[in-house]
Amino acid sequence: MRSTALLFGDDGTKPALTVFSSIFVTSLAYAGYANAQGPLFYSISVLGAAAHLAWQIRTVELDKPASCWQRFASNRDLGYIVSAGLVADYLALVAFA
Repeated sequence: MRSTALLFGDDGTKPALTVFSSIFVTSLAYAGYANAQGPLFYSISVLGAAAHLAWQIRTVELDKPASCWQRFASNRDLGYIVSAGLVADYLALVAFA
């Protein structure tokens, strides 16, 4: 089985995940800019995603499979966070239009 943990090794996994997470958050912010999203998108989706990913990287114990699985499974919550920002931004747009 191939994984980023095996590819990057013990000392490189968290820095690599930090780079990938930064690219994701930057891309999410740019997508919001390109789509003219409002402040609720940025405060909930972008900042929420950044905080969630930082929590994952900071708290994962790479030598414990259960910890890795829990953080992997919590990516469902990341999807909810991004969706919540999109919905809140849309509802604010409709309410104040």
